[in-house]
Amino acid sequence: MTGADFSDSSDCRLHVRQNGLLTDLTYQVLAITSGTGVKALSNHLGVSDTSLPVRFWKSHLLLLRRIMNNPVFSLDPGSPAIMHHQFSSIVGLNEDAVPILEPSHSIDDYAVREIRNSLAKRYPHVKMNYAVAVACTKIDVALPTGGSTRSLSPTVLPLTENSVAILPGKMSEAPYIVDRVVGILSTRLGMNNVADRPCDEISDEGEDWESLKFANS
Repeated sequence: MTGADFSDSSDCRLHVRQNGLLTDLTYQVLAITSGTGVKALSNHLGVSDTSLPVRFWKSHLLLLRRIMNNPVFSLDPGSPAIMHHQFSSIVGLNEDAVPILEPSHSIDDYAVREIRNSLAKRYPHVKMNYAVAVACTKIDVALPTGGSTRSLSPTVLPLTENSVAILPGKMSEAPYIVDRVVGILSTRLGMNNVADRPCDEISDEGEDWESLKFANS
């Protein structure tokens, strides 16, 4: 439903306007997965108030023509992390995220200079004439303990009895959060049957495995 506008969720019902047409959708469980927009969308749909405990962090990346064969990841804060995609290299700094009040993609010149200086210090031969800087916003949940460190963990936030907000955390955690969401939906919807995998099918009948073992020897 690309380009649709969702409004006012009440009694497990969403009003959806798309191409001038208004449609009502009913749901048993609503999962909100709009990334940095999760707080705004939850408020817009009436399933949460402004107390949703999310925080925003800004990081910067430098896009270059590919500068080496292998990826590099540095453990020291402020050191370069370099990943590649086909003919491009993407350079960021370890632990460079800074807290911001609202999502923003504006470029901070100081942060870009820090990336350039760190990369030049480690790899002085790299040419950055045509480098392009981008900024991205990351989101996490404020811990009850009040910790200031950004969390990379995937998170499921209950909003109402029939709705949850989902933060994916680190990209590599995406399969894990999908598994958690499927578990939540299955429980809420009373779907207790899980499809068997091929390895779950065990039979006492059939071939004589010992004879097959030596069949081609």
